[in-house]
Amino acid sequence: MTKKNVMPVVVLSSIALVVAAVLAVVNMICAPIIEKAENEAVAKSLREVLPWIELSEDPTVPDGAPETVNAVYKDANNKGYVVTLTTKGYAGDIDITVGIDENGKVVKALVTKESESHGKPGMDSYTDNFAGLDSDGVLNCELFSGATVTSTAIRGAIYDALVAVGAADKVEEGEGETLPRTDEELLNLAGELVSENSGFTSVSVEGADPSLKRVFKEKSGLGAAIYIVTYTQYNPKESEILLHIAPDGKIVSAKLLSASVGGGLIAPDQSFIDKFVGKDYESIDDVELISSVTYTSENIRKCIKSAVEFVVPPLPRTDGELLNLGSELVGGGTLTNITPETTEDFVKRIYSVDKGGYVVYIVTKTEYNPLESEIMLYLSGSLKIEKAKLLSASVGGGLAAPDQSFIDKFVGKDKNSASAVELVSSVTYTSANMKLGIVNAISDVEKVMVLPDTARIVGISVLAVCLVAAVIGRAVYVRRRRV
Repeated sequence: MTKKNVMPVVVLSSIALVVAAVLAVVNMICAPIIEKAENEAVAKSLREVLPWIELSEDPTVPDGAPETVNAVYKDANNKGYVVTLTTKGYAGDIDITVGIDENGKVVKALVTKESESHGKPGMDSYTDNFAGLDSDGVLNCELFSGATVTSTAIRGAIYDALVAVGAADKVEEGEGETLPRTDEELLNLAGELVSENSGFTSVSVEGADPSLKRVFKEKSGLGAAIYIVTYTQYNPKESEILLHIAPDGKIVSAKLLSASVGGGLIAPDQSFIDKFVGKDYESIDDVELISSVTYTSENIRKCIKSAVEFVVPPLPRTDGELLNLGSELVGGGTLTNITPETTEDFVKRIYSVDKGGYVVYIVTKTEYNPLESEIMLYLSGSLKIEKAKLLSASVGGGLAAPDQSFIDKFVGKDKNSASAVELVSSVTYTSANMKLGIVNAISDVEKVMVLPDTARIVGISVLAVCLVAAVIGRAVYVRRRRV
Protein backbone atom coordinates (compact mmCIF):
# COMPACT_ATOMS: atom_id res chain seq x y z
CA MET A 1 0.00 0.00 0.00
CA THR A 2 1.44 3.39 -1.02
CA LYS A 3 1.76 6.44 1.17
CA LYS A 4 -0.81 8.13 -1.06
CA ASN A 5 -3.42 5.47 -0.15
CA VAL A 6 -2.54 5.32 3.56
CA MET A 7 -2.76 9.04 4.37
CA PRO A 8 -6.55 9.46 3.87
CA VAL A 9 -7.18 6.51 6.19
CA VAL A 10 -4.89 7.95 8.86
CA VAL A 11 -6.46 11.41 8.58
CA LEU A 12 -10.03 10.07 8.79
CA SER A 13 -9.16 7.83 11.75
CA SER A 14 -7.53 10.74 13.57
CA ILE A 15 -10.57 12.95 12.98
CA ALA A 16 -12.87 10.19 14.26
CA LEU A 17 -10.78 9.77 17.43
CA VAL A 18 -10.75 13.52 18.06
CA VAL A 19 -14.52 13.79 17.53
CA ALA A 20 -15.13 10.80 19.85
CA ALA A 21 -12.92 12.36 22.52
CA VAL A 22 -14.73 15.70 22.23
CA LEU A 23 -18.13 14.00 22.47
CA ALA A 24 -17.00 12.07 25.52
CA VAL A 25 -15.89 15.28 27.24
CA VAL A 26 -19.13 17.07 26.28
CA ASN A 27 -21.18 14.13 27.57
CA MET A 28 -19.19 14.11 30.82
CA ILE A 29 -19.95 17.80 31.33
CA CYS A 30 -23.57 17.73 30.16
CA ALA A 31 -24.77 14.41 31.62
CA PRO A 32 -25.30 15.75 35.16
CA ILE A 33 -27.06 18.83 33.75
CA ILE A 34 -29.33 16.69 31.54
CA GLU A 35 -30.07 14.30 34.41
CA LYS A 36 -30.90 17.21 36.71
CA ALA A 37 -33.23 18.70 34.08
CA GLU A 38 -34.96 15.35 33.56
CA ASN A 39 -35.40 14.85 37.30
CA GLU A 40 -36.83 18.33 37.64
CA ALA A 41 -39.27 17.66 34.79
CA VAL A 42 -40.42 14.46 36.52
CA ALA A 43 -40.71 16.25 39.87
CA LYS A 44 -42.75 19.01 38.24
CA SER A 45 -45.26 16.51 36.85
CA LEU A 46 -45.48 14.75 40.23
CA ARG A 47 -46.17 18.03 42.02
CA GLU A 48 -49.51 18.19 40.21
CA VAL A 49 -50.77 15.53 42.61
CA LEU A 50 -48.39 16.10 45.58
CA PRO A 51 -47.33 19.78 45.56
CA TRP A 52 -44.59 19.44 48.22
CA ILE A 53 -42.79 16.38 46.90
CA GLU A 54 -38.97 16.37 46.81
CA LEU A 55 -37.21 13.47 45.13
CA SER A 56 -34.06 11.97 46.63
CA GLU A 57 -34.07 8.46 45.15
CA ASP A 58 -35.13 6.57 42.05
CA PRO A 59 -38.71 5.29 41.80
CA THR A 60 -39.41 1.69 42.76
CA VAL A 61 -42.09 -0.95 42.35
CA PRO A 62 -42.52 -2.65 45.75
CA ASP A 63 -42.65 -6.45 45.88
CA GLY A 64 -46.21 -7.69 45.68
CA ALA A 65 -47.54 -4.40 44.32
CA PRO A 66 -50.64 -4.71 42.07
CA GLU A 67 -49.93 -5.23 38.38
CA THR A 68 -51.38 -1.82 37.57
CA VAL A 69 -48.52 -0.04 39.37
CA ASN A 70 -45.75 1.37 37.15
CA ALA A 71 -43.67 3.29 39.71
CA VAL A 72 -43.72 4.63 43.27
CA TYR A 73 -41.97 7.93 44.05
CA LYS A 74 -41.23 8.64 47.72
CA ASP A 75 -40.98 12.13 49.16
CA ALA A 76 -37.50 12.84 50.57
CA ASN A 77 -39.03 14.18 53.78
CA ASN A 78 -41.34 11.17 54.25
CA LYS A 79 -44.42 13.30 53.63
CA GLY A 80 -46.05 11.13 51.07
CA TYR A 81 -45.82 9.28 47.78
CA VAL A 82 -46.75 9.58 44.15
CA VAL A 83 -47.79 6.43 42.33
CA THR A 84 -48.15 6.07 38.56
CA LEU A 85 -50.42 3.33 37.24
CA THR A 86 -51.93 1.93 34.04
CA THR A 87 -55.33 0.26 34.12
CA LYS A 88 -57.76 -1.13 31.54
CA GLY A 89 -60.74 1.05 30.71
CA TYR A 90 -63.70 0.46 28.42
CA ALA A 91 -61.91 1.60 25.23
CA GLY A 92 -58.24 1.08 26.15
CA ASP A 93 -55.49 1.80 28.68
CA ILE A 94 -55.85 4.61 31.19
CA ASP A 95 -52.75 6.16 32.80
CA ILE A 96 -53.30 7.57 36.30
CA THR A 97 -51.06 9.46 38.72
CA VAL A 98 -52.03 9.47 42.40
CA GLY A 99 -50.61 11.62 45.21
CA ILE A 100 -50.85 10.15 48.72
CA ASP A 101 -49.95 11.93 51.97
CA GLU A 102 -48.11 10.46 54.96
CA ASN A 103 -51.45 9.50 56.56
CA GLY A 104 -52.44 7.27 53.69
CA LYS A 105 -55.03 9.62 52.22
CA VAL A 106 -55.36 10.61 48.57
CA VAL A 107 -54.21 14.17 47.95
CA LYS A 108 -55.12 14.17 44.28
CA ALA A 109 -55.64 11.69 41.44
CA LEU A 110 -55.08 12.68 37.84
CA VAL A 111 -55.77 10.86 34.56
CA THR A 112 -52.77 11.60 32.34
CA LYS A 113 -53.64 9.50 29.31
CA GLU A 114 -56.90 7.93 28.13
CA SER A 115 -58.96 7.02 25.09
CA GLU A 116 -62.41 6.67 26.64
CA SER A 117 -65.49 7.99 24.86
CA HIS A 118 -66.49 10.03 27.94
CA GLY A 119 -63.45 12.30 27.54
CA LYS A 120 -60.88 13.62 30.00
CA PRO A 121 -63.02 16.47 31.46
CA GLY A 122 -65.54 13.92 32.67
CA MET A 123 -62.78 11.81 34.19
CA ASP A 124 -61.22 14.82 35.91
CA SER A 125 -64.53 15.64 37.56
CA TYR A 126 -64.75 12.03 38.72
CA THR A 127 -61.19 11.79 40.08
CA ASP A 128 -61.76 15.00 42.08
CA ASN A 129 -64.11 12.95 44.29
CA PHE A 130 -61.18 10.95 45.72
CA ALA A 131 -59.31 13.89 47.29
CA GLY A 132 -58.99 13.36 51.05
CA LEU A 133 -60.22 9.74 51.02
CA ASP A 134 -58.52 6.80 52.72
CA SER A 135 -58.79 3.18 51.54
CA ASP A 136 -62.33 2.69 52.85
CA GLY A 137 -63.46 5.94 51.31
CA VAL A 138 -61.99 4.99 47.94
CA LEU A 139 -63.75 1.62 47.93
CA ASN A 140 -67.07 3.27 48.74
CA CYS A 141 -66.73 6.18 46.32
CA GLU A 142 -69.76 6.18 44.02
CA LEU A 143 -69.19 5.20 40.41
CA PHE A 144 -69.72 7.58 37.50
CA SER A 145 -73.21 7.05 36.06
CA GLY A 146 -73.13 5.96 32.42
CA ALA A 147 -69.45 5.01 32.59
CA THR A 148 -69.32 2.20 35.10
CA VAL A 149 -66.54 0.24 33.39
CA THR A 150 -64.31 3.31 33.15
CA SER A 151 -65.02 4.60 36.66
CA THR A 152 -64.63 1.13 38.18
CA ALA A 153 -61.19 0.86 36.55
CA ILE A 154 -60.16 4.31 37.85
CA ARG A 155 -61.41 3.58 41.36
CA GLY A 156 -59.60 0.23 41.37
CA ALA A 157 -56.33 1.85 40.24
CA ILE A 158 -56.51 4.50 42.97
CA TYR A 159 -57.04 1.75 45.54
CA ASP A 160 -54.05 -0.12 44.03
CA ALA A 161 -51.95 3.02 44.60
CA LEU A 162 -52.82 2.90 48.31
CA VAL A 163 -51.93 -0.80 48.38
CA ALA A 164 -48.55 -0.08 46.78
CA VAL A 165 -47.54 2.33 49.58
CA GLY A 166 -48.94 0.18 52.39
CA ALA A 167 -52.02 2.32 53.05
CA ALA A 168 -54.49 -0.44 52.09
CA ASP A 169 -54.71 -4.20 52.17
CA LYS A 170 -54.39 -6.07 48.93
CA VAL A 171 -57.43 -8.20 48.14
CA GLU A 172 -56.52 -11.26 46.13
CA GLU A 173 -58.89 -12.39 43.39
CA GLY A 174 -61.68 -14.41 44.92
CA GLU A 175 -60.56 -13.56 48.45
CA GLY A 176 -62.67 -11.63 50.91
CA GLU A 177 -65.94 -12.30 49.16
CA THR A 178 -68.36 -15.14 49.72
CA LEU A 179 -71.33 -15.08 47.40
CA PRO A 180 -74.77 -15.91 48.80
CA ARG A 181 -74.98 -18.75 46.26
CA THR A 182 -72.56 -21.26 44.75
CA ASP A 183 -71.75 -21.32 41.04
CA GLU A 184 -73.54 -24.65 40.76
CA GLU A 185 -76.69 -23.17 42.25
CA LEU A 186 -76.43 -20.11 39.99
CA LEU A 187 -76.03 -22.27 36.89
CA ASN A 188 -79.17 -24.20 37.82
CA LEU A 189 -81.08 -20.95 38.33
CA ALA A 190 -79.75 -19.61 35.01
CA GLY A 191 -80.95 -22.77 33.29
CA GLU A 192 -84.45 -22.14 34.64
CA LEU A 193 -84.36 -18.48 33.61
CA VAL A 194 -83.07 -19.06 30.05
CA SER A 195 -85.41 -21.47 28.32
CA GLU A 196 -84.03 -23.91 25.75
CA ASN A 197 -80.43 -23.13 26.67
CA SER A 198 -77.51 -25.19 25.40
CA GLY A 199 -75.41 -24.68 28.50
CA PHE A 200 -73.31 -21.80 29.78
CA THR A 201 -69.71 -20.66 29.90
CA SER A 202 -68.46 -18.37 32.64
CA VAL A 203 -67.09 -14.98 31.55
CA SER A 204 -64.60 -12.82 33.47
CA VAL A 205 -66.17 -9.82 35.21
CA GLU A 206 -62.88 -7.90 35.42
CA GLY A 207 -63.50 -4.16 35.16
CA ALA A 208 -67.22 -4.51 35.82
CA ASP A 209 -69.26 -2.78 38.49
CA PRO A 210 -68.62 -4.54 41.84
CA SER A 211 -72.29 -5.56 42.02
CA LEU A 212 -71.80 -7.75 38.95
CA LYS A 213 -70.74 -11.07 40.43
CA ARG A 214 -71.14 -13.66 37.67
CA VAL A 215 -71.72 -13.60 33.91
CA PHE A 216 -72.69 -16.84 32.18
CA LYS A 217 -72.78 -16.67 28.37
CA GLU A 218 -75.29 -18.99 26.70
CA LYS A 219 -73.33 -21.30 24.37
CA SER A 220 -75.72 -21.08 21.42
CA GLY A 221 -75.46 -17.27 21.46
CA LEU A 222 -78.94 -16.50 22.80
CA GLY A 223 -77.56 -14.12 25.38
CA ALA A 224 -76.17 -14.16 28.90
CA ALA A 225 -77.34 -14.80 32.45
CA ILE A 226 -76.13 -12.15 34.91
CA TYR A 227 -76.02 -12.50 38.67
CA ILE A 228 -76.14 -9.20 40.59
CA VAL A 229 -75.78 -8.56 44.31
CA THR A 230 -76.76 -5.00 45.32
CA TYR A 231 -76.70 -2.88 48.47
CA THR A 232 -79.97 -2.31 50.34
CA GLN A 233 -81.38 0.35 52.65
CA TYR A 234 -81.07 0.34 56.47
CA ASN A 235 -79.88 -3.26 56.29
CA PRO A 236 -76.51 -5.01 55.86
CA LYS A 237 -78.20 -7.76 53.85
CA GLU A 238 -78.07 -7.51 50.09
CA SER A 239 -80.53 -8.03 47.24
CA GLU A 240 -79.91 -10.67 44.59
CA ILE A 241 -81.10 -10.44 40.99
CA LEU A 242 -80.66 -12.78 38.03
CA LEU A 243 -81.04 -11.33 34.53
CA HIS A 244 -81.26 -12.83 31.07
CA ILE A 245 -79.88 -10.30 28.58
CA ALA A 246 -80.27 -10.88 24.83
CA PRO A 247 -77.45 -10.23 22.33
CA ASP A 248 -79.14 -6.96 21.33
CA GLY A 249 -78.90 -5.68 24.92
CA LYS A 250 -82.55 -6.09 25.85
CA ILE A 251 -83.53 -7.74 29.12
CA VAL A 252 -85.49 -10.88 28.23
CA SER A 253 -86.34 -11.96 31.77
CA ALA A 254 -85.42 -11.02 35.33
CA LYS A 255 -85.85 -12.73 38.67
CA LEU A 256 -85.53 -11.29 42.16
CA LEU A 257 -83.83 -14.01 44.20
CA SER A 258 -83.86 -12.10 47.49
CA ALA A 259 -84.42 -8.59 48.84
CA SER A 260 -84.68 -6.98 52.26
CA VAL A 261 -84.56 -3.52 53.77
CA GLY A 262 -84.64 -2.32 57.36
CA GLY A 263 -86.60 0.34 59.17
CA GLY A 264 -89.86 -1.55 58.88
CA LEU A 265 -90.05 -0.77 55.14
CA ILE A 266 -91.25 -3.17 52.47
CA ALA A 267 -88.49 -4.33 50.12
CA PRO A 268 -88.89 -4.15 46.32
CA ASP A 269 -90.59 -7.30 45.05
CA GLN A 270 -90.78 -9.19 41.77
CA SER A 271 -93.29 -6.69 40.36
CA PHE A 272 -90.59 -3.99 40.46
CA ILE A 273 -88.04 -6.25 38.77
CA ASP A 274 -90.58 -7.18 36.06
CA LYS A 275 -90.61 -3.53 34.96
CA PHE A 276 -87.10 -3.97 33.53
CA VAL A 277 -88.12 -6.78 31.16
CA GLY A 278 -87.95 -5.56 27.57
CA LYS A 279 -85.77 -2.58 28.49
CA ASP A 280 -82.33 -1.85 27.05
CA TYR A 281 -79.50 0.45 28.17
CA GLU A 282 -81.29 3.59 26.99
CA SER A 283 -84.71 2.82 28.48
CA ILE A 284 -83.70 1.38 31.87
CA ASP A 285 -83.77 4.86 33.42
CA ASP A 286 -87.46 5.10 32.47
CA VAL A 287 -88.33 2.59 35.20
CA GLU A 288 -89.80 4.54 38.11
CA LEU A 289 -88.27 4.11 41.55
CA ILE A 290 -90.19 3.01 44.63
CA SER A 291 -90.75 6.17 46.67
CA SER A 292 -90.59 4.43 50.05
CA VAL A 293 -87.22 2.79 49.32
CA THR A 294 -85.59 5.07 46.79
CA TYR A 295 -82.01 4.17 47.79
CA THR A 296 -82.57 0.43 47.36
CA SER A 297 -84.62 0.68 44.17
CA GLU A 298 -82.27 3.23 42.61
CA ASN A 299 -79.30 1.03 43.41
CA ILE A 300 -81.03 -1.94 41.81
CA ARG A 301 -81.72 0.15 38.71
CA LYS A 302 -78.10 1.35 38.52
CA CYS A 303 -76.75 -2.19 38.91
CA ILE A 304 -79.07 -3.57 36.22
CA LYS A 305 -77.96 -0.80 33.85
CA SER A 306 -74.31 -1.59 34.62
CA ALA A 307 -74.94 -5.25 33.82
CA VAL A 308 -76.43 -4.40 30.43
CA GLU A 309 -73.56 -1.98 29.72
CA PHE A 310 -70.98 -4.66 30.56
CA VAL A 311 -72.55 -7.41 28.43
CA VAL A 312 -73.61 -5.23 25.48
CA PRO A 313 -71.79 -1.87 25.51
CA PRO A 314 -74.06 0.93 24.27
CA LEU A 315 -73.74 2.14 20.68
CA PRO A 316 -72.03 5.47 19.95
CA ARG A 317 -75.48 6.82 18.99
CA THR A 318 -78.98 6.30 20.34
CA ASP A 319 -81.72 4.62 18.30
CA GLY A 320 -83.53 7.95 18.11
CA GLU A 321 -80.47 9.62 16.60
CA LEU A 322 -79.99 6.73 14.17
CA LEU A 323 -83.62 6.93 13.03
CA ASN A 324 -83.18 10.65 12.29
CA LEU A 325 -79.91 10.07 10.42
CA GLY A 326 -81.45 7.22 8.45
CA SER A 327 -84.46 9.31 7.47
CA GLU A 328 -82.14 12.10 6.27
CA LEU A 329 -80.10 9.59 4.25
CA VAL A 330 -83.12 8.22 2.36
CA GLY A 331 -84.74 11.64 1.95
CA GLY A 332 -87.62 11.13 4.35
CA GLY A 333 -89.71 8.15 5.28
CA THR A 334 -90.47 5.96 8.26
CA LEU A 335 -87.85 3.49 9.48
CA THR A 336 -88.65 0.30 11.42
CA ASN A 337 -86.02 -1.60 13.39
CA ILE A 338 -85.78 -5.19 12.08
CA THR A 339 -82.34 -6.01 13.54
CA PRO A 340 -82.16 -9.77 14.28
CA GLU A 341 -80.84 -11.10 17.60
CA THR A 342 -77.51 -11.99 16.01
CA THR A 343 -75.73 -10.11 13.22
CA GLU A 344 -72.47 -10.41 11.32
CA ASP A 345 -69.36 -8.55 12.51
CA PHE A 346 -69.77 -4.76 12.75
CA VAL A 347 -73.48 -4.69 11.78
CA LYS A 348 -75.38 -2.98 14.62
CA ARG A 349 -78.80 -1.94 13.31
CA ILE A 350 -81.00 -2.79 10.31
CA TYR A 351 -84.08 -0.70 9.52
CA SER A 352 -86.70 -1.28 6.83
CA VAL A 353 -87.93 1.85 5.03
CA ASP A 354 -91.65 2.27 4.37
CA LYS A 355 -91.04 3.53 0.82
CA GLY A 356 -88.75 0.60 0.04
CA GLY A 357 -85.22 -0.46 0.86
CA TYR A 358 -83.18 -0.74 4.03
CA VAL A 359 -80.92 1.40 6.20
CA VAL A 360 -77.98 -0.27 7.95
CA TYR A 361 -75.79 1.18 10.71
CA ILE A 362 -72.25 -0.23 10.90
CA VAL A 363 -69.58 0.30 13.58
CA THR A 364 -66.11 -1.02 12.74
CA LYS A 365 -62.78 -1.26 14.52
CA THR A 366 -60.00 1.13 13.49
CA GLU A 367 -56.22 1.11 13.39
CA TYR A 368 -53.96 2.19 16.29
CA ASN A 369 -56.99 3.69 18.00
CA PRO A 370 -59.74 2.34 20.27
CA LEU A 371 -62.24 4.76 18.70
CA GLU A 372 -64.49 3.21 16.07
CA SER A 373 -65.68 4.19 12.61
CA GLU A 374 -69.39 4.59 11.83
CA ILE A 375 -71.04 4.03 8.44
CA MET A 376 -74.68 4.25 7.38
CA LEU A 377 -75.95 2.60 4.18
CA TYR A 378 -79.16 2.85 2.21
CA LEU A 379 -79.83 -0.37 0.27
CA SER A 380 -82.42 -0.70 -2.46
CA GLY A 381 -84.92 -3.57 -2.53
CA SER A 382 -82.52 -5.38 -4.89
CA LEU A 383 -79.75 -4.94 -2.27
CA LYS A 384 -77.64 -2.45 -4.19
CA ILE A 385 -76.07 0.38 -2.25
CA GLU A 386 -77.99 3.53 -3.20
CA LYS A 387 -76.31 5.86 -0.68
CA ALA A 388 -73.49 5.57 1.84
CA LYS A 389 -72.40 8.03 4.49
CA LEU A 390 -69.32 7.99 6.72
CA LEU A 391 -70.54 9.29 10.08
CA SER A 392 -67.14 9.18 11.81
CA ALA A 393 -63.67 7.72 11.34
CA SER A 394 -60.31 8.06 13.06
CA VAL A 395 -57.05 6.15 13.23
CA GLY A 396 -53.98 6.63 15.38
CA GLY A 397 -50.30 6.84 14.55
CA GLY A 398 -50.67 10.19 12.78
CA LEU A 399 -52.32 8.49 9.78
CA ALA A 400 -55.23 9.93 7.82
CA ALA A 401 -58.45 7.96 8.26
CA PRO A 402 -60.45 6.80 5.22
CA ASP A 403 -62.82 9.60 4.21
CA GLN A 404 -66.13 9.89 2.37
CA SER A 405 -64.38 9.37 -0.97
CA PHE A 406 -63.54 5.79 0.06
CA ILE A 407 -67.12 5.11 1.16
CA ASP A 408 -68.45 6.59 -2.12
CA LYS A 409 -66.71 3.76 -3.99
CA PHE A 410 -69.33 1.36 -2.64
CA VAL A 411 -72.31 3.29 -4.07
CA GLY A 412 -74.00 1.32 -6.84
CA LYS A 413 -72.35 -1.92 -5.73
CA ASP A 414 -73.98 -5.16 -4.65
CA LYS A 415 -72.45 -7.72 -2.29
CA ASN A 416 -70.12 -9.23 -4.90
CA SER A 417 -68.87 -6.01 -6.43
CA ALA A 418 -68.50 -4.37 -3.00
CA SER A 419 -66.04 -7.12 -2.09
CA ALA A 420 -63.83 -6.00 -4.98
CA VAL A 421 -63.40 -2.37 -3.82
CA GLU A 422 -59.71 -1.60 -3.28
CA LEU A 423 -58.50 -0.83 0.24
CA VAL A 424 -56.69 2.31 1.36
CA SER A 425 -53.06 1.18 1.34
CA SER A 426 -51.92 3.36 4.25
CA VAL A 427 -54.66 2.06 6.58
CA THR A 428 -55.45 -1.41 5.30
CA TYR A 429 -56.75 -2.71 8.64
CA THR A 430 -59.27 0.11 9.03
CA SER A 431 -60.45 0.10 5.41
CA ALA A 432 -60.63 -3.72 5.35
CA ASN A 433 -62.92 -3.65 8.38
CA MET A 434 -65.07 -1.00 6.73
CA LYS A 435 -65.41 -3.11 3.59
CA LEU A 436 -66.15 -6.24 5.63
CA GLY A 437 -68.83 -4.37 7.57
CA ILE A 438 -70.47 -3.19 4.34
CA VAL A 439 -70.43 -6.67 2.78
CA ASN A 440 -71.73 -8.19 6.02
CA ALA A 441 -74.52 -5.60 6.09
CA ILE A 442 -75.80 -6.75 2.69
CA SER A 443 -75.60 -10.39 3.83
CA ASP A 444 -77.59 -9.61 6.96
CA VAL A 445 -80.28 -7.74 5.03
CA GLU A 446 -80.63 -10.76 2.72
CA LYS A 447 -81.62 -12.80 5.78
CA VAL A 448 -84.27 -10.37 7.03
CA MET A 449 -85.63 -8.99 3.76
CA VAL A 450 -89.25 -7.87 3.89
CA LEU A 451 -91.05 -8.06 0.55
CA PRO A 452 -92.73 -4.78 -0.48
CA ASP A 453 -96.53 -4.85 -0.41
CA THR A 454 -96.75 -4.94 -4.21
CA ALA A 455 -94.33 -7.86 -4.44
CA ARG A 456 -96.21 -9.66 -1.69
CA ILE A 457 -99.54 -9.12 -3.50
CA VAL A 458 -98.09 -10.33 -6.79
CA GLY A 459 -96.61 -13.37 -5.07
CA ILE A 460 -99.91 -14.25 -3.41
CA SER A 461 -101.79 -13.71 -6.68
CA VAL A 462 -99.42 -15.98 -8.61
CA LEU A 463 -99.76 -18.64 -5.92
CA ALA A 464 -103.55 -18.38 -6.03
CA VAL A 465 -103.57 -18.71 -9.84
CA CYS A 466 -101.34 -21.76 -9.63
CA LEU A 467 -103.64 -23.39 -7.07
CA VAL A 468 -106.75 -22.70 -9.16
CA ALA A 469 -105.03 -24.04 -12.27
CA ALA A 470 -104.02 -27.16 -10.39
CA VAL A 471 -107.60 -27.75 -9.20
CA ILE A 472 -109.04 -27.20 -12.71
CA GLY A 473 -106.38 -29.41 -14.24
CA ARG A 474 -107.13 -32.15 -11.75
CA ALA A 475 -110.88 -31.92 -12.47
CA VAL A 476 -110.34 -32.10 -16.24
CA TYR A 477 -108.03 -35.08 -15.82
CA VAL A 478 -110.55 -36.94 -13.67
CA ARG A 479 -113.38 -36.23 -16.15
CA ARG A 480 -111.38 -37.52 -19.09
CA ARG A 481 -110.57 -40.70 -17.20
CA ARG A 482 -114.27 -41.31 -16.62
CA VAL A 483 -115.07 -40.77 -20.28
